[in-house]
Formats: sequence, structure tokens, C-alpha cells
Amino acid sequence: MIIIWSPLAEETYYENLEYLHENWSISVVRKFIKDVDITLDLLKTNPEIFHWWDAGKNIRIGYINKHISFFYSLEEKTIFIHLFWNNHREPSVLKKFL
Repeated sequence: MIIIWSPLAEETYYENLEYLHENWSISVVRKFIKDVDITLDLLKTNPEIFHWWDAGKNIRIGYINKHISFFYSLEEKTIFIHLFWNNHREPSVLKKFL
């Protein structure tokens, strides 16, 4: 499986990194980066490991940690990462992104 990040996924990943860098220690930033890498490696070997978020749109929700989720879809041998989401944000805003 290959993983492709959408422009929105890249943008929201870096927004989360920036937030962590501004408000937390560098060790928290490094842990986030490592957790993303580990989670995406796990996803490559088992792409259906996470639950459906919207089965009609073929979108699943995965978890980096209790604060950050990510949304992705599958197509043949490709995993498309749509965005990273801070779980403290207003949930109603999420629908406009997906």
C-alpha cells in the first residue's frame, strides 16, 4: 500500500505541529511526529484497522492520540489521507472539510 496525503492533510498536519511547537515542549512535538509515523506504518500493513466515519463516502477515522484524529479513504492499493483533526475543535466544522 502507498499513502498519499492531500494538500489539506499536509496543511492540517503542519498546523498541529505548529500548535504543539508554540504551546508544548520539543519532546511533545517529536512524539507527535513519531506517533504519526508509527500509525501510518501500521495503516500500510492493515488499512482497514480503523472504523468507518462515513461509509457512504468511504471515509475512515484513525487516531494518532486522544487529541488528534485523521481521516482517510482506500482505493485499491492506495491510502488517501484527507486531513488531521484536533479533537477539541467544533465537530460541526469537520463536515465542511470532508
